[in-house]
Amino acid sequence: HYIGIQGGWDNNHASTPPFASDENGGIAGIYGGVNFQHAGNWVFGLDASINWDWARATSTSPDCFCSFEAGPHWKGFVRGRLGLALDRILIYGTGGAAVMGYQVTGAGAGSATPWGWTAGLTCRSST
Repeated sequence: HYIGIQGGWDNNHASTPPFASDENGGIAGIYGGVNFQHAGNWVFGLDASINWDWARATSTSPDCFCSFEAGPHWKGFVRGRLGLALDRILIYGTGGAAVMGYQVTGAGAGSATPWGWTAGLTCRSST
């Protein structure tokens, strides 16, 4: 079992014609998960994260002479893990769902909660 905090910098590019923006800002959140080793060297797990996001951009459209501010307010994911433990090396793949709360203020104001996917392959070693 594990739990922790994370932080960093978020950069997104959003485009919905006639608007486009490059959103930048800080991101911070919490994460947690659990791993089980079963049937010898097989590792199974589940982890999740929720992040508060301050990446924002302001843009102006030449088509309507209007401006807006846009960016995600939060992001999260839930992933499964399947891996193989070989002595001090863990090779694993992850996959799952990603979601965010996105908001636009000004011209074209509104909000959305788009869903997507996340996947990865990692090899870690311990000393």
